[in-house]
Amino acid sequence: MSNQIKRFFPIVLSLFIFGCDLTHDHDVVEKKEAPTVSVTLYNKATELFMEYPQIVIDSACKFLIHLTDLKDFKAVVTGTLEIIFTHESGEKIVITENKPARDGIYTPTVKFNKVGKYKMEMNLTGTQVSDEITVPDLVVYASEKNFPAEKEESASLISFLKEQQWKIDYATETASLRDIQASVSATGEFVAKPELYSKVISLFPE
Repeated sequence: MSNQIKRFFPIVLSLFIFGCDLTHDHDVVEKKEAPTVSVTLYNKATELFMEYPQIVIDSACKFLIHLTDLKDFKAVVTGTLEIIFTHESGEKIVITENKPARDGIYTPTVKFNKVGKYKMEMNLTGTQVSDEITVPDLVVYASEKNFPAEKEESASLISFLKEQQWKIDYATETASLRDIQASVSATGEFVAKPELYSKVISLFPE
């Protein structure tokens, strides 16, 4: 009788461990991050670069709002940012950020309670710079299933963060058509500088 118990106990124990492992595997599910939306806008006094995840109703959405002062292309380091989200029904959500979370970056978190399109208006007021910025057609979805298909990013893209740009002398602007200096068709001869010119006499007469 005792031998039967000894043989039976390891079998029960191994089944118990195996069953626990199966339960553990089913519980581990990686949550996929929502696709990121990027917005770049040039305004009267500032450049806006903003990133945020695709928005789902009743879920907190964190915005990363990068503001550059176009006078010197440096980060906006001071100023109050009032943000107004207006739903297509007319309902508004208003939040105020009294200062950047860090140089150049405001990080408001918003929860939207209506599906549809919103207009996002930002009013920046400060001693460094003041500006008004409008981002149309901010979309709030009913669920992640309604997200638009993601576009594949090119593997050759190189990231150049705003935090890196603000530390160096640089400037950017929108592409536009403009007149350049007129050109003239002509012929010419390239001549070396006198100090770089030397004459070699042949040892053999022609």
